[in-house]
Amino acid sequence: MLYGSAILVALCNYYHYHTQGYTTMMMGMRNVPNAMEDATTVLGGGVVRILRDVYLPAMRLTLISVAMFLFMRSMVTLSAVIFLVTPSLPLGAVTVMRLDEAGFTSQAAAFSTCIMGIVAIMAPLLHLLTAKR
Repeated sequence: MLYGSAILVALCNYYHYHTQGYTTMMMGMRNVPNAMEDATTVLGGGVVRILRDVYLPAMRLTLISVAMFLFMRSMVTLSAVIFLVTPSLPLGAVTVMRLDEAGFTSQAAAFSTCIMGIVAIMAPLLHLLTAKR
């Protein structure tokens, strides 16, 4: 049911790279002062309120950075998804590999440049999202 779907590829990429994102998130959580969590608890806030009012604002930059990391790694991954793609679900990295194997090296290089361009465009977008207002 999931084979050949974008959901399976996204889940595969998430599972493949989640350890780095998890480690980054845990380090970000250590930077949130315990006093803020304690104050929210004393004022009657539950778990949802602590997450919404304490952790999410304090970890906004970390969340955006982890999402960007997962996006960039997923754009160029090949080992995790090579067996999950079908002709109806073309992926950039797999397309580059197939073009190169077929002898279309210049087209593969051009497609790789497009992928690098997309990832390079995301870096300034990350900067805009994380800039202080």
